[in-house]
Amino acid sequence: MKGHGFAVDWWTLGILIYEMVTGRPPFMHSNHHRLGVLIRQGAIIFPHPVRHGIPMSDELKDLITKLLDKNQKTRLGTNGDADELVNHPWFKDFEWEKLMKKEIVAPFQPDMKYIKSKFKGDANDKKDESETAANDDDG
Repeated sequence: MKGHGFAVDWWTLGILIYEMVTGRPPFMHSNHHRLGVLIRQGAIIFPHPVRHGIPMSDELKDLITKLLDKNQKTRLGTNGDADELVNHPWFKDFEWEKLMKKEIVAPFQPDMKYIKSKFKGDANDKKDESETAANDDDG
């Protein structure tokens, strides 16, 4: 059985970006067969900026369209790998060096005290506690 190549990762990135911007997937249908047809043959419909209140730049639409190219041989990222993506006009002002150095502050940071208070007794907490106890014994 043959697996998928990187082209499917670029497709998935296009789906993810579309969903993050619009709040919905680019292809939707309640019938699974029809959904498959839309994915294979349907056009990408971008929301109307005024009617739907979701403005999208031409660069963003171009990026999504190229990531969701039905032809995996011409899909963005397939021929030039991540360099094609990094050099796309939508990312022109993105500071890749700062990202690599972990110097970019997230625009949203959750209140960890609130989250921890809601998930007390979580399996991860127990794991963290046991790791801390083990590390204390090393000391």
